[in-house]
Amino acid sequence: MKIWVLILLISTSTFAGTVPLPEDATGLSPLDHVEVLEIKSIFKEVCHKHCRLEEFKRLKLRFTLYGCLDELGPVSYKLKHRSNDYFLYLSALNIHRRASETVRCFLPKTEISEIMVGSQVNAENLVISFLRPAKNKKIVKTFSGIINFGIMAIGGETTGVELETQEGIFDLIIPEKLEEEARSYDGKQIRFKGTPVILYGPERGPRRAMTVLEII
Repeated sequence: MKIWVLILLISTSTFAGTVPLPEDATGLSPLDHVEVLEIKSIFKEVCHKHCRLEEFKRLKLRFTLYGCLDELGPVSYKLKHRSNDYFLYLSALNIHRRASETVRCFLPKTEISEIMVGSQVNAENLVISFLRPAKNKKIVKTFSGIINFGIMAIGGETTGVELETQEGIFDLIIPEKLEEEARSYDGKQIRFKGTPVILYGPERGPRRAMTVLEII
């Protein structure tokens, strides 16, 4: 299956329309990971001067969200034919919820979205390109928990450092300049500012992680 993922930069004005937000929404972030679960032919009646059945392809897409109780926002798309491939330009938003900060989960949440495209699209000629805001600001939050070094995992899919919190266990990405200070907290409570991210691997699949920006 030839499915490529490209990251494109565009202005934030590309995202149009309104976003229905839950009451405890704390922010929006563009998503950058999707799996194509199914490409299925369907037939719909199309009427202009005359009515006839036309074939379309229905794509079932699975997005990985950043928080346990986060929600999938609007999914916008545009299909372009270039050479022998069909480029599907996607924008999808993660709605961050305060409820996600107090819930413990073991796997990232996923949500399904379905879109309709032309009949010529198939798994061999589909290229998925994510549209991202050119001036995307990362969400910075304060995290706390027990930090543990020397972690091992199946397939080596670990950063070697984990944070135990009430929400669950997170991999930690620690820059070299902060590593010595972070090690002084090994097995103890630590508090820091950081950004939530999703890491991917063939053995463990998507897993939640945090990038440490400042120990406080």
